[in-house]
Amino acid sequence: MIDVKDLSENPDKFRASQRARGADESVVDAIIAADSARRAALIRYENLRAEQNVFGKKVAQAKGDEKKALLAEVKELANTVKAASAEADAAQSKQDELLRSIPNLIEDGVPEGGEDDYIVVK
Repeated sequence: MIDVKDLSENPDKFRASQRARGADESVVDAIIAADSARRAALIRYENLRAEQNVFGKKVAQAKGDEKKALLAEVKELANTVKAASAEADAAQSKQDELLRSIPNLIEDGVPEGGEDDYIVVK
């Protein structure tokens, strides 16, 4: 599978490889966009988990009605965390799907074209 970091740092190299194969270059930009979306979803999830941990400590120290109110907030936050986790997982799946759709880079000196353009070398 293609390294996302390498693709993000050198998108022109991957576009040129796609172009040489006669394949769609836009997949490179789609992968970069999917990686950004995945990172944003993961950051959101991690921030919500941190907030959930803070709430857990507050609930442990609370008493009576305050504890009941905090527990209600914790349940709501837990649902938000689950949704953020699902969003991050979906973004990861989308990125993986796109990464599997792009072939490896071509070597320098390889003639342009796809399977139909090959020439047998003896």
